[in-house]
Amino acid sequence: MTDIELITKDRFPFRPYLGGDNTGNGTTGQARWFGGFNWGNAFGCDQILSYQATLSSNINLFQAHSVHYTAPLPWRHLFLLFGGYAKIEPELTGFSSSGRSWQVSPRYTIPFNPLYPSFLQESSFGFDFKNTNNNFLFVEERELMAFGGEVNLSQFYGSYSLGKELKKHRLTLSLELYGSPGRLFSHQKDSDFESLRYRAKNRYVYGRLTAGDIITLPKKLSASLLGRLQLANGNLLPSEQFGLGGYDTVRGYDEREINADRALCLNGELRSMPLPFLKLFGFRKLDEELIFLAFLDFGLGNNVHLLPEESRFQTLLGAGPGLRYRIGKNLSIRADLGFKLHENQFSTSAPMRWHVGGMISF
Repeated sequence: MTDIELITKDRFPFRPYLGGDNTGNGTTGQARWFGGFNWGNAFGCDQILSYQATLSSNINLFQAHSVHYTAPLPWRHLFLLFGGYAKIEPELTGFSSSGRSWQVSPRYTIPFNPLYPSFLQESSFGFDFKNTNNNFLFVEERELMAFGGEVNLSQFYGSYSLGKELKKHRLTLSLELYGSPGRLFSHQKDSDFESLRYRAKNRYVYGRLTAGDIITLPKKLSASLLGRLQLANGNLLPSEQFGLGGYDTVRGYDEREINADRALCLNGELRSMPLPFLKLFGFRKLDEELIFLAFLDFGLGNNVHLLPEESRFQTLLGAGPGLRYRIGKNLSIRADLGFKLHENQFSTSAPMRWHVGGMISF
């Protein structure tokens, strides 16, 4: 008989990371540089604490800080708390003030026992409190930019999410509802809201529906389908509007080229089988993956109360190639070249746009 003694050493659950992308805007620069950390088992209590700083190339133009905290509860529910602060100082004629925004949002999440085997479900509810004096982070058009007085936004939140994994499909569905009953705090009158957005009111409701499917195809190909819909009963502040344009919505256009109270966004991707890259040069033990893709994105936006000469509907359509590359869990790179297939009221003259980003973690 032989005794075998196994000695294991857990890695300290702290993951710092650095990265960059071009998800900025014309006011503060296109480049965004970010760094932060994820700390698992924070304070030795099975909690998760995350922090991220995001900066423009000129730190005086834009900087943002966000914190996310997750605490599992003994009865298997989750308590989440996240918040952030952003400061912006645009170099624009006629704007000499500093823009600032901050937010605090608690959430309580309840996982459900599945109604059917292998279905994953959860519900979440919470509250958002946001304070700002500008709309620069969400608006690209010079004529719509505004510094107002201090504005407080408070809204209640509820959501339901459903997931199902099949042999060749990975299905997701979520519904989010946001609502404000009206003035709860100071700086929350209708006139305060209207200082940042035409005919915005302090009493509103809006909802977002998201449905997705990742499909496994023959030859190790895959397809990704994603649809998002937002409906609202009135003009929202820009932070609550659906931003169309950019890497996460319609590629080929600037970030948030259109802000809409009501919006539809459809995304389709056809992805290649995972391919080696550095292994071709002799690095055979690397855990790496290179994927090529082709995409087609569509966006349709509509505002409830229109400005003079504002089109009732705005349409975006983009298509192009892209790639995703990773080495283990330490390096990820993405690049998409979006071709603009439809001009809208606020489109720039560029017929195409690169959407790139990368991150390294330790």
